[in-house]
Parts: sequence; C-alpha cells; structure tokens
Amino acid sequence: MATGLLYKKRMVVSIIFIIIFAQPNKREMNKFLTIAKAWGIAVFHTDEQKELADKRSAVCSTCPSLQEVDVKNMTGGLVNNYFLCGSCGCPLQGKIYTPIDTPKEQKCPLDKWEN
Repeated sequence: MATGLLYKKRMVVSIIFIIIFAQPNKREMNKFLTIAKAWGIAVFHTDEQKELADKRSAVCSTCPSLQEVDVKNMTGGLVNNYFLCGSCGCPLQGKIYTPIDTPKEQKCPLDKWEN
C-alpha cells in the first residue's frame, strides 16, 4: 500500500513540475494526462484492463513498427530489452494500457487496436 501511495505522490509531483515549467498547450497537456493515466493503469490495473492490454500487446508484437531497444547496460542488467512503438515513440509497456475512452489519435497511431 505504501508503495502505491509513493507512486501516486511522485506522479502528482511530476505533473505539477511539467505544468509549471514546460507550460504545455491544451493538446500537449491532454496527451500528457493520457500518458500519465496509462502508466497509472499499468501499475494498478483491473483484470479487464490487463486483458485489454494483453490483446493490444499481441497486436503490437506482430507490427513491423515495433522497435526493441537493448537497455541491459543502462539498467545494470535489471531489464534486458525495452519495446517502443516506432510510429509514435511511446514505450509499449505503458502505451498498451491507454484508457478506452481516450481519443483515437492518442491510441495506436496505425489504428490496429480494436478499442
């Protein structure tokens, strides 16, 4: 429980920092909030959200835009590889948890997901 609370506090601080210093426009802010929601869902997902993310991950795993980045040296061996969407540059680990009610342009940029 304490870990979840710490995660939420860090996310709030990150959001405040970006709003104050980056001064994003409305479109950028909406995109940022969608990304923050997706990462929050990735950590605290329901069974239904996990099932949707698994379906999206299966679609992404066959996409020619999928890029694998070797981060073994950067993470001291904790993580071997990292997958990115080659079309939008988003890390798939969070992207696949994009909320269903998100505008279409913030989901799969190649429109390969059903929802």
